[in-house]
Parts: sequence; structure tokens; C-alpha cells
Amino acid sequence: MKPFNKRQNQQRGNALIEAGLIAPVMFLMLSGVIDFGRAFYYTDAAASAARAGAQFGIQSPATFTNYTGMEIAALNDVNASCKDSGGTSATCNPSLSGQQAQQAYIGSYKLSATATSYCKDSSGNTVACSASTARGYVKVVTSITYNLMLPWPGLPSPLAIGGLAIMRTQ
Repeated sequence: MKPFNKRQNQQRGNALIEAGLIAPVMFLMLSGVIDFGRAFYYTDAAASAARAGAQFGIQSPATFTNYTGMEIAALNDVNASCKDSGGTSATCNPSLSGQQAQQAYIGSYKLSATATSYCKDSSGNTVACSASTARGYVKVVTSITYNLMLPWPGLPSPLAIGGLAIMRTQ
């Protein structure tokens, strides 16, 4: 018969206590990695959407002032789903107003896209687009309202993340 080893039983108890103390810290670290990873994913999606909208705007002179087209291109880039004010799924069209006004979502997070265009001369001064020295630029700004899984000190929740693309027309 094997003799009873009291020291070995105490070591097993110590390991259990150590695991119990470190588990909450490991959980917080894991949730932080997941939360910040998701935030970076949505930041990349917003930047990609802004680029797609701006690329739509610089295609031709006809699309230079087609703000709705730029915004729809941005929403389509991230496969946004749009819902009207009644909560019914709809084809994305940010220019609708009233009862048909829409909110776009990527996953469960609200996404917005805003497009503008302007002209500058070779010195960088803003000029009328009809000027002979005018160079056209389109600007698309996207934003996603991201809710953190856990509140982190120093970070607001919801967290506003977004993308910006400014491109010169050809």
C-alpha cells in the first residue's frame, strides 16, 4: 500500500487556487482582444466603404455630383442592409426622406455615408468648379456606431469609428 502524501495534495489545491485567481484576468484579456479586433474590422470596413464611394464619384463628370450614387456605392461595398422607418428591409437609397427614410446597418451596427464634391486650383485654393484651373475632388465620409462588449476605461461606448476618402477626378 502506498503511503499517504500530504504535500502532493496541498500542491493540487494550490494549482486550483492559482487557476481560479488567473481565470478572470485571462477572460478580460481575451475579451479585450476580441473587442478591439472587431473594432478594427469595422474601422477597415468603414474605410473601404469610403474608398468605394469616392471611386464611384471620380468615374466621370456625370458622377462627380451624384452624391446619392457615391453613398449607395459605399453602402454596397460593405453589404449594408437598409431598413425604412418602419423597420422593413429595403434597397439602400440614402436620399429618401420622410416615412421612406432609411438607416443602413453592417451587422447590428448603424452605418452612415456622406458624400460631397468641391474644386481647387493648382495652389490648393477652393474655386468654383467652372473655373479653367479647377481640379475636382470628391470626399466620402463613413461612420459606424460600434458598441463595445465590455466598458473599457478611457473609451466611450458607443465608439464612433469611420473612414474618410478624398480623391481627385481625372
